[in-house]
Amino acid sequence: MEKGRTGKLNIQCISPYQGTTEALGINVMSVEITEFRQMLEAGQRYLSGTCSMQELNGRVSQCRDAARFWGGHPALAQVVDDWSQVVDRRWNECGHSPDPLTEQQFKSWLGQQLTLLSAHA
Repeated sequence: MEKGRTGKLNIQCISPYQGTTEALGINVMSVEITEFRQMLEAGQRYLSGTCSMQELNGRVSQCRDAARFWGGHPALAQVVDDWSQVVDRRWNECGHSPDPLTEQQFKSWLGQQLTLLSAHA
């Protein structure tokens, strides 16, 4: 992704970091999905303690809805689905997960995701 003159992000890869599409071997048409950037930013804020699980879950849901609406690339949908499943396992709001994640496990996974996506910056 790269910032345009308006400050909005145009997805040209599946993350806000250049090079990710090349690493995954995909080409993604340029579609503005600010929700993906917002999801990643919420993940970074969660790790720093300034975002709640509820907000992170909301950002993931918004991103999933936007990707479906815009017909995002399957790789983008897979990243968002993975985030959705892992956030759900950590939050475990209704005690429905047979294998919930601890806070430490979740933060470790989230940190790895953000590192992976930024490794191609």
